[in-house]
Amino acid sequence: MVLPPSFDSDNPAYRYRFLEPTSQLLTRPVLDTHSWDHDCGYDGVNLEQSLAIINKFPSAVTVQITKDKKDFSIHLDSSVAAKHGENGSTMAGFDIQNIGKQLAYIVRGETKFKNLKRNKTAAGFSMTFLGENVSTGLKVEDQIALGKRLVLVGSTGTVRCQGDAAYGANVEVRLREADFPVGQDQSSLSLSLVKWRGDLALGANFQSQFSLGRSYKMAVRAGLNNKLSGQITVRTSSSDQLQIALVALLPIAKAIYKNFWPGASETYSIY
Repeated sequence: MVLPPSFDSDNPAYRYRFLEPTSQLLTRPVLDTHSWDHDCGYDGVNLEQSLAIINKFPSAVTVQITKDKKDFSIHLDSSVAAKHGENGSTMAGFDIQNIGKQLAYIVRGETKFKNLKRNKTAAGFSMTFLGENVSTGLKVEDQIALGKRLVLVGSTGTVRCQGDAAYGANVEVRLREADFPVGQDQSSLSLSLVKWRGDLALGANFQSQFSLGRSYKMAVRAGLNNKLSGQITVRTSSSDQLQIALVALLPIAKAIYKNFWPGASETYSIY
């Protein structure tokens, strides 16, 4: 467990000890990396529990509570699942999270079933209670496998609150290895549409993950919307050549350079 930085020479290390039992219940402290000097740095606790109710319904509960002199926050994720034969399953969950100064209580559920050999359909709902406001959401998703490598996914849904409604739809094409998930290489292209208060938002996203030899992996992600704004992300990992991480110093150095000399980049570049 990482201890917070401290200038005290007689740091009581025993204060940071905690037990990790062999049962399904896991309890550990939460470290605040931005704590004050000479402070223990721990202002919260995290609880995780996984169990099977009457040996038939798997469930999981995660609670994180953080408290200091001014603020109190709690985050709860809980779910329980039930299987219907070999082709169907249902999941129900209850969540609590902080939104601003209020607590939001979320009740959600989802049912999946395999109606054909290569077709899976899912339907879900959610209800969010935030103060006096109640928000409801519905979604329907269908997934079709065309062979071993190509998968088509389509989903649509709506969210309503106080007489206002937002609608969304998404279409995605996935291309993966024939032995997926053993082989991790896959690519996907998705198109999304959101309509809210008469305004349409269109978006396109592309992401690809592939291997370069036995020791390198690369992930590329790009997104663009109808406002002509987007982003491109390239991530590379290696299990042998750790010095490749030094490439990340280039954009950091460029950002620092622009921060101190903002007008220099308009006339020339350091690269």
